[in-house]
Amino acid sequence: IEQGKLKLDDPVGMYVPKVALTALDGSAVVLGEPRVDYQQLYFFSTTCPHCLASLPMVKAIAAQAPAASKGRAEMIGVASASAADAAAYARAHALAFPIVANNEVRTAMLFRAHSVPLLLVIGADGRVRYARMGVIDEVADLRAVLAALDPPKRSGGGAARVANKESP
Repeated sequence: IEQGKLKLDDPVGMYVPKVALTALDGSAVVLGEPRVDYQQLYFFSTTCPHCLASLPMVKAIAAQAPAASKGRAEMIGVASASAADAAAYARAHALAFPIVANNEVRTAMLFRAHSVPLLLVIGADGRVRYARMGVIDEVADLRAVLAALDPPKRSGGGAARVANKESP
């Protein structure tokens, strides 16, 4: 806490746990364990206006990530909602990536998802490469995620950043 404001602990570089869940379509999903080189985790709530405002850019990220990563990235939505509410939201907003419904606060806290929306990019090594908390609605957000999906060009790791956009 800094001057009465909550500040996001910088999760970039942190190892995340592996949490096995079931997606709404019945498939097995392991948060924190990319099936390919990168896993994008989008934590959201079906009742959050900031999450709704983020959807156009989140959908753009989900659409562009496969080409940008040469097929090495997967997007998973993690809804803080019941399975029925998450499924209705996914249908209503034409979300084309797997969604898991998770009402367990512990799971959210393990990924530092104490506030939504939150977008994380996890590398194959289980470390956070990029984190964005708050409304995801700028082209810069898209570029930063796509950059996090690019393999490091030099030794010492690739560039990653954290963004924390305060909600209005």
